[in-house]
Amino acid sequence: MSISVFQKLVYCDFDVRNIEVYHISFTNKTEIDYRAHGRNKHLLHFSLCGERYYKTETQEFVIGNNEIVFIPDSTKYLTYALNTDCTPCVGINICFDICENDGNKLNFEKMIYWLKNINTTALREHFIEIDTLWNVDSTNILSLKTQLYNIVCDIINDSQCKSKEYLNIKKALD
Repeated sequence: MSISVFQKLVYCDFDVRNIEVYHISFTNKTEIDYRAHGRNKHLLHFSLCGERYYKTETQEFVIGNNEIVFIPDSTKYLTYALNTDCTPCVGINICFDICENDGNKLNFEKMIYWLKNINTTALREHFIEIDTLWNVDSTNILSLKTQLYNIVCDIINDSQCKSKEYLNIKKALD
């Protein structure tokens, strides 16, 4: 999937609210099932170690180390850890709401957005920093929002850079 899901945020005045951060660790086949009711809040998941399987009615894939998924609020899906050895599947989950200035939640198409082919070096650090902030002082809302905005901004900027690189060689490809 493309990160174009975040492109609508570039020119939109929005706010992130109700941030929760979880450092998760699952053993093989540990399952989380949102197929009946869908998830509550948007989720950005950064996979630090191991593999996770994801399945919706129309999608099925596995993510590995240093990969990111975005799962919008109310998306129905199943996920579980795929451990080929005794190492747990470890990641950082950031759950949050995205709201317009009037307080209404922004909605996204209900699917899992696998953010492939993006530079995760800086993003990994942002995820670790927001996880650390949450564990030190989960009431420091300004710092949590700043890190989440940095993550979203880095995802968008990485995509825009790749789009511009493509435009530079598009004529040669045509």
